[in-house]
Amino acid sequence: MVSEKPLAMNTAESSELVRLAEEAGVVHAIDFNYRYMPLVQQARLMCQATEDVGRVLAVHGPYL
Repeated sequence: MVSEKPLAMNTAESSELVRLAEEAGVVHAIDFNYRYMPLVQQARLMCQATEDVGRVLAVHGPYL
């Protein structure tokens, strides 16, 4: 089972969904749908090249 974010409306609901998936014996995961977009990959490469941007502690970026 692959779920899109957000998994649920609150922590209680998401915990219940995880419990049900585990009881049913199915593999469950949350999709990271932006991971392979070219701009995200470029940002990742820039963050890994510490000489370019320094030590990265957090990244925030809107996608509209």
